[in-house]
Amino acid sequence: MATGPGAAPDLVRCRNLAVLLEALESRDNDDDVQYAFYWPSCERLDLLRWVLVSIDPSGATERYLFSTEDVVEVRERVLDVLTQIKHFSAEHYAEFVYGLALPAVQKPLWIHLMKTAEWAQNELLQQQPER
Repeated sequence: MATGPGAAPDLVRCRNLAVLLEALESRDNDDDVQYAFYWPSCERLDLLRWVLVSIDPSGATERYLFSTEDVVEVRERVLDVLTQIKHFSAEHYAEFVYGLALPAVQKPLWIHLMKTAEWAQNELLQQQPER
């Protein structure tokens, strides 16, 4: 857990899919997990952007999502990317992006996105020539 006033928990800054998945799947009631995945925050939005970028090795999603830092526009762009995935309804995506959906609704989407990102990263590694 982070220390100091206003400090974000370490998990929300983690950029390791295996660690994030393990935490979400096994420590669901932990405050760090709640903060990173379920509570509305700019740090959570940044984590979501990173997961979405990890799904797309072309760089197009990264350019689209990181070409602005305006929080309202970032949310709109994240929502746009998510609706293209078509795993849930647009209504669920909006509540998810804003961190307003119930954890029971958010958790399967986070898991789906992170497992998709993990798959994409593994595919990318397999396509690289051996040295």
